[in-house]
Amino acid sequence: MLGQCLGQSPEFVNLGESDPRAFRGYTLREDDVIGRMIDQCRFRHLVFKPLKDSHRIADLLSLRGHGRAVWAYRNPMDRINSAIRQFGSHPRQAFEEFISGNKTPWQLQGMSKRVQSAISKFDFRDLSDADGAALMWWVRNSLYVDLKLYCDQRVRLWSYDAFVTDPEVELRRLLRFLDGRFHPYMLDSVHARSLRKEEAPSLKPVISDLCKTLYEQLEAESAKQPTEQT
Repeated sequence: MLGQCLGQSPEFVNLGESDPRAFRGYTLREDDVIGRMIDQCRFRHLVFKPLKDSHRIADLLSLRGHGRAVWAYRNPMDRINSAIRQFGSHPRQAFEEFISGNKTPWQLQGMSKRVQSAISKFDFRDLSDADGAALMWWVRNSLYVDLKLYCDQRVRLWSYDAFVTDPEVELRRLLRFLDGRFHPYMLDSVHARSLRKEEAPSLKPVISDLCKTLYEQLEAESAKQPTEQT
């Protein structure tokens, strides 16, 4: 939704994770390819959605030395419900593959020792699909903390929930960070229909606590960010 929103602006060109110009199998193409795209772009801003490469954020920001990153997060319970509908048991299976030593799925790349130690204590055969999706939300968003992205002025933490609840305020704030101009029509596709539309899933208490603690930490960090008032 944010990519579509930015892509409405004449200053931005938005490349989603399935755009073949920049992605192959939802993974960013080689750094030299992306670098050339940046160099040759005629727009003021070029937007990528590197979902499978988010653990490489420091490398990507250094690619041409003037990039900025938006770390998007949402309420874990809504994300878990969405993941169950879209991916079923896949998150849990990704953990099982990792624990078995067969391979490290992209969702688990870049994990800190702290996170690896935590997930090694679970018997994934005993977890539900909701537990697997919840733990995946925790693992992936823990990168923001473990990579100390809150210390990087090039990175902005961005709440999906806050955006769809108060889109103009949040978009204006984000555009000040990105050095872009606001146009009212950029909000045409923004809606809040996915907020709390289902009951929170039932989770193992230890997993629920992990998600709750991290979500509260992200919310607190988001509240501390400058607003770039002009």
